[in-house]
Amino acid sequence: MEKKYFKCIVLASSMLCISACSDDNPLNPLGSCGSGSWATEVTNESAELSAAQQAYDNDPTVANCNAYKAAGVSYLDALEDAQGCVVALTRVAFDEAVDEAQAEIDAIDCTEGGS
Repeated sequence: MEKKYFKCIVLASSMLCISACSDDNPLNPLGSCGSGSWATEVTNESAELSAAQQAYDNDPTVANCNAYKAAGVSYLDALEDAQGCVVALTRVAFDEAVDEAQAEIDAIDCTEGGS
């Protein structure tokens, strides 16, 4: 159940964060996006998270749960690295979504018989 909630958090944070970022953006004057796009910054981690979630959905083993949880942590790390792409007006909502998703990932129990 928590994986569906985490997926919703990630999607919600994605919707808040998609924006172009450049040195001439008045809402993000630092222009600290390496690629100039939030979506590009987390593309690999997003794909890995999606693949891990599908694998876990199809075969909910402890190993797949651990892989899913690790992919979630990697994705959240990438989101934090991409914070420079988030316009100032949505930074608080972005940070809250990342914190909530982090709590959800931390709560996933991958032990045998866990939930």
